[in-house]
Amino acid sequence: MSETGSNWNKTSSGDKRQNDVGRHDLHEADPGTYRAMDKTVETGRTSAGAPSHLNDTPSHLTAEQERSVGAANPLVDVPHHLAGVPYKQTSAEASVPTSTSLVVTDVPPTNPLEDEQRRLRMNSSYHKLSNQGGSKWNNRMALAVGLGFAVGLSAALVLRNKNAPAVDMSRHGFQRRDLETPVGRMAYFEAGVGPPMILLHGIGDGGNSYYWRWIAPMFTDRFRVIAPDLVGWGASEHPEKPVLFDTYIESIAALLEHTGKAIVVAESLSAGFAAFIAKRRPDLIDRLVLLSPAGGYDFRTNQVRPLQQGAFNVLAQTPGVNRFFYKAAFESKDTIEDWFEDHGFAEDDAIPSDLIDACYYSATQPGADYSALPFLTGKLRYDIAPMLADLKTPSIMLWGELENQIKPETRERIERVNPAIDLYHIPSARTCMQVEQPQLTADVINGFLARS
Repeated sequence: MSETGSNWNKTSSGDKRQNDVGRHDLHEADPGTYRAMDKTVETGRTSAGAPSHLNDTPSHLTAEQERSVGAANPLVDVPHHLAGVPYKQTSAEASVPTSTSLVVTDVPPTNPLEDEQRRLRMNSSYHKLSNQGGSKWNNRMALAVGLGFAVGLSAALVLRNKNAPAVDMSRHGFQRRDLETPVGRMAYFEAGVGPPMILLHGIGDGGNSYYWRWIAPMFTDRFRVIAPDLVGWGASEHPEKPVLFDTYIESIAALLEHTGKAIVVAESLSAGFAAFIAKRRPDLIDRLVLLSPAGGYDFRTNQVRPLQQGAFNVLAQTPGVNRFFYKAAFESKDTIEDWFEDHGFAEDDAIPSDLIDACYYSATQPGADYSALPFLTGKLRYDIAPMLADLKTPSIMLWGELENQIKPETRERIERVNPAIDLYHIPSARTCMQVEQPQLTADVINGFLARS
């Protein structure tokens, strides 16, 4: 496979898909950017050993559990939960220069007009789906809320397919292995020989390692590629309790300790997990690729749409109702496909049927609700900005050009948090760029690995 630079530079001028991939400069940063974090992010400690930006005690930990987590694993500290805490600009942030620039070699210059056109397309794509009735996924969720729970939710328990066939990477030449972590058994799929490269899938809608099926084989000639099902997802163990921030950190750290220092490619919420580990255990992560990185509570602002903040939150937190709600709303191929059409893919005909099957298999595993519901309740949402600020691990950030799951203004602020992180936009793609545009995505990653 050719490196990124040579691939772009040698393509014909008519191949717009490849010539438009990279964006090599960061636009002017406004004084309110979150880039310069308070120095206590790195040096401040609480009595439990947590960095100061994690001081808020999460509702799911008792004081005794909080102390034991910090004592048992200094990497984890205390997971943070900042709901209701307004963000206040620090004096350090106010002193951020009003412009930054970053040049990445082997990427063609950016046309300002094309940049503005791209921004308009992204904003238009987001706002179209933000309107009432504009999203199939939101409509389906509203319908699930509106249906009578006594009939609709009970029927969902009876009618759902409990025998969904397993769909995983073993179908494509990867060997399944299992690793016992401190928080449960982790299944992972491995192929190739060389330095380890770990691919971390995102959270939600039946997340699992199969998201990497189209891109993982492109690296096996040079890397030992490892795609895990995170604990609580896919073929991994499903703990019968909410799977929260510290669970993901402990299980991913255990995998990295098992493989040795690795290149990590992480998507969505998992990008924050990986960055968190990279800042506290730089011996575990060599280089970092962040796809659509977001935490759901970025810049201490709830990024979830009003419908999900209201009815979803109530249903997801109500004992005796939340699990029924999950089964009615999420154990459905239609729900998974609707999310792909609304947010995952730019083109509906690009959605692979076997990916839907893999997500459905993951979503219907016993205990899957314990993994999916915490994001809806807010217990898994976090602020990704402190994790990216001052990150020293060589990193790049990729977004689908037509991303509409994340608010445009939030995405742009995340892009500016750390000027040392090179930025790329993948054309004709949304969140699932590694599925819809695997070759372009792999080319960007290969170019980064060749340079760093």
